[in-house]
Amino acid sequence: MTAVWDVLSTSAQLACVYGLVVLAAVLAFRIANFADLTMDGAFTLGGAVGAVALLHNKSPVVALLLGALAGGVAGLCTALLHTRIGVNRLLAGIITMTLLYSVNLRVMGRSNVSLLDAPSVFGFLPVGVMQLVGVAVVAFAIANLLWMFLRTELGHFMRAAGENPRVVVRLGFSEEKFLLLALFLCNALAAFAGGLAAQQNGFADIGMGTGLVIAALTALLLGEAVLPPRSVPRLIAAALLGALGYQLLVALGLRAGINPWDLKLATGLLLIAALCLKRYLPLQRSAENIGCDPL
Repeated sequence: MTAVWDVLSTSAQLACVYGLVVLAAVLAFRIANFADLTMDGAFTLGGAVGAVALLHNKSPVVALLLGALAGGVAGLCTALLHTRIGVNRLLAGIITMTLLYSVNLRVMGRSNVSLLDAPSVFGFLPVGVMQLVGVAVVAFAIANLLWMFLRTELGHFMRAAGENPRVVVRLGFSEEKFLLLALFLCNALAAFAGGLAAQQNGFADIGMGTGLVIAALTALLLGEAVLPPRSVPRLIAAALLGALGYQLLVALGLRAGINPWDLKLATGLLLIAALCLKRYLPLQRSAENIGCDPL
């Protein structure tokens, strides 16, 4: 019974942190219709900036906000590469992600920064249930803020710009501005999650974001299979549910003896299987489901 609780609590705590990345994927892939790979680098950037800020005696909350701001700027770079220079959407994300590898190394000064002696937002909570509750409150608060934002007029226009940009242009608005905002928020959210992960793990590492977009998309598809996203709240709930399901699968796989080296391979194969099911079987997304589908 203790082993089951350990698996559930650990998976739930990780899902609350990495669920924010899945929400970021919702913004990029489902709302903005932009297959953005910048999140891999933005996640690490948030952890790197947050770690350096903590080592310079900044408060844990300020460190998280600085990391989120840095991630948002990275998202703006990707958007500007596409809108101003005309770089292909996928290539723009790859370029920024590649640049961020060197940027992250420059920020940290080395490939790994230890935070074991630094303060964290988890420091005032005892390890266990209360820490899980604290992380869950943060995750659900951010999810609620995202839902409230997407209900605003600006949020409706952002969704329209992703699904049918011609309508937005005919109304006299700039599609570019909504894309800039969407990618700023998307990568700021991913970087915020990276900062949380660094404080939770006690270190920031140059490889902490590797393969994160694939994992986030896998989690999103898992959640949508269980909870078809026919409204914004259901879309957000599907993202969080998918994050929990993905983390549970990872935990159970490790318990079953899967080599940690094979996790990325397993994640990639799971995503391929989900995409094949979606394309060739009658489990594909219903016409009633909201959001874009660039996959």
